[in-house]
Amino acid sequence: LKDADKTLQYAPEALQNGGDLYCSTLQYMANAYQWKKDSVNYLNILKRGFHSCRRSLFFFPRIVDYFTEKNQLDSALVFTNEALKADSTHLLYLFAKSTLLLNMGDNDGSYAVSEKIIALNDTLAEPYYNAGTAFINKASKQEETAAGRADKLTLRRYYENARPYFERYRQLAPDQQDKWVPSLYRIYLNLNMGRQFEEMDALMKQH
Repeated sequence: LKDADKTLQYAPEALQNGGDLYCSTLQYMANAYQWKKDSVNYLNILKRGFHSCRRSLFFFPRIVDYFTEKNQLDSALVFTNEALKADSTHLLYLFAKSTLLLNMGDNDGSYAVSEKIIALNDTLAEPYYNAGTAFINKASKQEETAAGRADKLTLRRYYENARPYFERYRQLAPDQQDKWVPSLYRIYLNLNMGRQFEEMDALMKQH
């Protein structure tokens, strides 16, 4: 019924007698605090659930979202690393770390984690996007300072490295054109791939 006050009124007794329902009760409490816009207690309950209910997929992503929305990426990364200590091959935890590192500007770190995810499961789309974006980001930095032949060769190599990841991302997520068209447009332009560039150029003009 989305009655936050009544949910919280009966929560303490439910927690004492919940048994297998303990984690569900914490989830209901988190929802109630979110409805009440009580961010302090919302976060506290998420932390409690994160530490007490390791099998639940409810608490961890919401903690990461909470800190991400507040631009506290370091705090989100602390919880992600803690989660990975408990399960180093959990795909959700790994993807969260890859994305956080990418947003923090650690392109090499993000790429390494993305590669680990791909090695564990090569049918997930988003790790390819993160890996390719890491090389695009490195290319952007290189473009700011590129001068001599060696710098330009490095720049080209970044685009060459990004290309297979975005082409694979396109295969796995064909509906996500807003994410792969601009990147492949840029890649094909810089690699002087005329036919492929023309295809991306046409798609860009459709949007």
